[in-house]
Amino acid sequence: MSNPNHNRSSLCVQRLMILLVLFFVLIIVVISIAWLILHPIRPVFTLNSLTISNFTLLNSRVNADYDLEISLKNPNKKVALSIDHFHVSVSYQGKQILSLSKPMIALVELDKTSQRNLSTQLRPRDSLGYLVDKELFNFLGTDLSKRLLNLTVEVKIRTRFISKIWPTKETRMKVSCNNLNVEFEAAKESVPGTGKLNGGGEQCRVDFF
Repeated sequence: MSNPNHNRSSLCVQRLMILLVLFFVLIIVVISIAWLILHPIRPVFTLNSLTISNFTLLNSRVNADYDLEISLKNPNKKVALSIDHFHVSVSYQGKQILSLSKPMIALVELDKTSQRNLSTQLRPRDSLGYLVDKELFNFLGTDLSKRLLNLTVEVKIRTRFISKIWPTKETRMKVSCNNLNVEFEAAKESVPGTGKLNGGGEQCRVDFF
């Protein structure tokens, strides 16, 4: 014969567990609704300048120093931002000629509706340069002889939307700066060259991933 006191205790424990689960679900729902109301807007990235120096092509390797200046803007009036975990890549014809994780600074913080510029210099980890396939290497040589390369700069980041009242909302984004025409002074393969972005102030595309 079962113990009534034991049954009542078990029932109380079950009800308490259900209440706790419902409470946490309610909290999650409230927070989700709050962020829907706040509706944070993606940060705005603008590539102000891109300079490539000591550009060389040798033994299927691309070697260069990349100097970038990017403008970051937080368009949100109610939410601050913090950005870190920068992974930068430079691509030519859809294939990477540089890929590395290097923060412009360890952490970027943007208050409501604020803006700041970030500058950084990037170069391949291998002192010999970034290894590419033969076909891409030949295409690079051909376009370099014309003194013009069309490049894409991508930056993958972690972004946190920060509110004083609600828990932080975290997401990951990919910033794509496409169709960057870089004109070079040197016109010959394997000769160090310096290239600069034609124009500037190009707003980049920002996607969640």
